[in-house]
Amino acid sequence: MTQQYIPLDLYLSEYIRDTIQSEELLAAPGIHPIQIIHIEDLEHLEAIVATGTSFLDLLNKRESNSVWKHWPFSNFLFEQFPDGLPQSGHIVDKYRELLSRAAWQLLGQRLK
Repeated sequence: MTQQYIPLDLYLSEYIRDTIQSEELLAAPGIHPIQIIHIEDLEHLEAIVATGTSFLDLLNKRESNSVWKHWPFSNFLFEQFPDGLPQSGHIVDKYRELLSRAAWQLLGQRLK
């Protein structure tokens, strides 16, 4: 998981996978390829799983597709939810709280 966007994460993923494979690491049955997931994608995944979608099913769907497995994870998620990604109520509440505090500190007013 990353907090910052990584440009060209496909190449980083390939480099990491090649290194792991050449060192014969993580080669036991049942271990899936490494996934680079941005923190925002993790927040979306939290909401997606809360709606009943299986995270493991999403990973398997991505890895079993010759095109999707090379896409950035966020692009894959947007493709799976063309009507929009679910939002985590917890995350939305946290953002509102942060914005309210910022408005108070900057403007002396609370947001409603």
